[in-house]
Amino acid sequence: LGPLDLARSATKTKRVEWPMYDALKEYVKTLHNPNQEPYMSNFNLTESCQLRTAMCCFSKKRQGGSMQKNAKVCAHDLRDSRRSSHVNRGYGFIEGDSTGDWDKNPGTPSYDYRGNLLSEISYGSLLDLGATTNYPLGAPMCGCIEKMPVVTKANCKQVAVIGEKYKLEYDPSTQKYQITQTGGTITINDCPNHDLLSAYGGTADEKKELEKHLVPGGSCQDTTKAFMNDRVFTPGVDPLYDDTQDIVFKNHNWKRVAGQGMDYVPHKFDKAARNSEFIRQFNAAPYPIVFRKCRSCLPSHQYIYYRRKTLMPEGFDFLDIFLSNWNSAHNLLGVDFDLYSDLDAAIKGSGGEWTYCDYDSAGIGFPKNCGPDDAVYCQWNSHTRNRICDWAFNGGSHAFYVMCQDDKCQV
Repeated sequence: LGPLDLARSATKTKRVEWPMYDALKEYVKTLHNPNQEPYMSNFNLTESCQLRTAMCCFSKKRQGGSMQKNAKVCAHDLRDSRRSSHVNRGYGFIEGDSTGDWDKNPGTPSYDYRGNLLSEISYGSLLDLGATTNYPLGAPMCGCIEKMPVVTKANCKQVAVIGEKYKLEYDPSTQKYQITQTGGTITINDCPNHDLLSAYGGTADEKKELEKHLVPGGSCQDTTKAFMNDRVFTPGVDPLYDDTQDIVFKNHNWKRVAGQGMDYVPHKFDKAARNSEFIRQFNAAPYPIVFRKCRSCLPSHQYIYYRRKTLMPEGFDFLDIFLSNWNSAHNLLGVDFDLYSDLDAAIKGSGGEWTYCDYDSAGIGFPKNCGPDDAVYCQWNSHTRNRICDWAFNGGSHAFYVMCQDDKCQV
């Protein structure tokens, strides 16, 4: 028998404690809340588990087998499981679950042996079904149902015990009594109809609350739509955030050379080497164009095309003028380069050229306050300043690209 098998056999005769995290004991008791137990974040009986239900959602099997699916995962609010996913806010949507619920009253088998029930739906599913891996929504694999995704259905298990026996002993060295369980047969079986919603034993209000996590009818469509509407989202694809739907990337091949925010690009710290590589890629491009896509900018600055008109002098730090120091030396609008909002115009080199630019503020990169016909502030980026403009729309999330002819260069 392996360790999990041995542990499982013990759960058939001994009570299993609800999961706690020893490393949290000092923090919880002294700094946070002296009356709170150091529960693991997924199983915190103080801030969740009011519905007395724990759920496990599995998406894969060990050794590459396919899961026998019993439900659809509709949506998940990452705020509900932020301590396990380490993502404070966010949402996920997807177009085998198993649960266990327990009684609210201490002293009943369902309440006292809830740890056994959780052990069975988690480790038991691993041993019997090979079930592993949480869904890719930032939700934990197992947790109180309030921490878990909204699903269409959940299988259910219930716990029962007969023949409980305990021994009470006094320890003179500690001057405390100790209670040890010496007998009992614990059984865990499937709920009737293998369905939590129909087997749930809570109040009408609790069952109504449970239906927010379990969707009757087996369809995610209405639930997902309501989930999105509550958060003021509309379905669809915005090319600004999905490059696969962006016509700029469909019609041409681009090499991403630098970026920050949502488009961060890992890079070497050798500035001279990076600049040399950037110039090499630029010179190899079919058109002398540098393209910046800025997802966090105002509409006027989300797509900007820099077309070079003059040769660069020896030793020119071409990359730095884009990243952090938008300088005027060998870089004047209408003389050394033109700016465009439209790629076709940039390729032709005529039509719709921008008419305003300013320069020469240390630490402020492309395009400073340049605009189509007047100054537009706070749309610049910087790879050396810790802070950029505090405007709602700024250059924080951006990437720079050069065009190339080889399909392999696209990033």
